Amino acid sequence: MQRVVDLLDGRVGVHLRHLGTGDEVSLGADDLFPTACIIKVPILLALMQRVADGDLDWHAPLTMTEERVYGLDQVVDRLRPGTSIELAELVHLMVSLSDVAAGLWCQELAGGGAAVNSWLADHGYVATRVNSRTPGREAEFAEFGWGQSTPREAIDLFASIRERRAVTPAADAYADRALASTIFLQDSLFGLPTDVHVILKIGAVDAARSEILLMSTPEGPLGCAVMTDELADTSWEFDSPAHVAIREIARLVWEEWGSGALASTQSPWPPESSSRVDIEASG
Repeated sequence: MQRVVDLLDGRVGVHLRHLGTGDEVSLGADDLFPTACIIKVPILLALMQRVADGDLDWHAPLTMTEERVYGLDQVVDRLRPGTSIELAELVHLMVSLSDVAAGLWCQELAGGGAAVNSWLADHGYVATRVNSRTPGREAEFAEFGWGQSTPREAIDLFASIRERRAVTPAADAYADRALASTIFLQDSLFGLPTDVHVILKIGAVDAARSEILLMSTPEGPLGCAVMTDELADTSWEFDSPAHVAIREIARLVWEEWGSGALASTQSPWPPESSSRVDIEASG
């Protein structure tokens, strides 16, 4: 793993955990990193807690308004004012497409950043916090953006979902399914067999690329958290150092702790484009 990490010019934190055996490998696992869109995982859980408590209706229609346009031209940005969308649909856009406007809307519905942070504190998380649009966290927002976490706590969040102890067993099962649906297939998933159940969330801005995933094996889930910051190479291509490192570390985890052969080497699909939306998510 160190060989892969050395490819990166920037801060790197890694936490690998075999939930079946308890084996762990760590490098800067308790260092704070920007989460970017990974903060949508605690937002999702705090939101589902409100649904489980009866404070929100999962299928109630929500109405799009002009002030909810974030400006990245993602799906929610394209909704006409007055358009209705169900909470379930909004959650899907937040998680699977990493839609920033959807994420900020869900944060509001969860009670705001302070409410999400309260949920995190109540569940024992001391480092993971929402900063954007959260009174009292302006300094943290300036340093870390939308949210902050550590590789270890990020894996803790995913483990709590898989072990059905985050919100309720039924809600956690739904979160597990939702996090297994993603449009982002070219990073850690690329080097893994296609028949492996994986839940994941990426977070990406120019100088910080991170990914948290949990891979299923008969011997128990494998957690892999790679978080970076202050990257010298901020390119978005398939073979950029950060993307290569994330794919390689996930592949190594599967190779050492997983069960079954690696996916055969293939060319990325669809072909690379010269354009890439920077999903800066600070609000």
